[in-house]
Amino acid sequence: MLGVFESSLEDYIREFFGETVWASVSDQTRLEDVQSTLSEKQRDSESFAILYLLAEHLQQPVSQTVRTFGKYLLPRLMQFMPEAREADMNFRDFIISVDRVIHKEVERLYPNANVPKMDFIQQANQLTLFYRSERRLCYLAEGLIEGAAAFFGEQIELRHPVCMHRGAEYCEIEILIS
Repeated sequence: MLGVFESSLEDYIREFFGETVWASVSDQTRLEDVQSTLSEKQRDSESFAILYLLAEHLQQPVSQTVRTFGKYLLPRLMQFMPEAREADMNFRDFIISVDRVIHKEVERLYPNANVPKMDFIQQANQLTLFYRSERRLCYLAEGLIEGAAAFFGEQIELRHPVCMHRGAEYCEIEILIS
């Protein structure tokens, strides 16, 4: 999956911002020069450095850049999850399955992976996600959730009242389903 993340990041930047922007941000992180010698954790850091540089280039908050990329990334990740494309899978079931199915598989494939931990409270038209991650990638999670909603044809609204970026120990992301 890490390779999918990296190649999707490159494709995203080239597609929406062009070769010049890709060359600029990738050169600044020297990703192409050292890629083969990096560990998974180092490649992860390099990828997020590219997102931070892209946000700087676009003169927009990092949260917006990461969230938008997450929305772009979700359909690419779905290619590796045929069970999510089954007729009986819906948005709610998919979101709830991420931690217990997808993250478990990532941990199996990459024993040193640093995947987030997720818990939920389910209500009629709302899921409340409690998200914990050393990497604090809640904005990526928001984008992935938005991408999943689009994939499953759901209209959602996200609220993020509690956040690690504002000093909390976890994030609380409310997913309001229309």
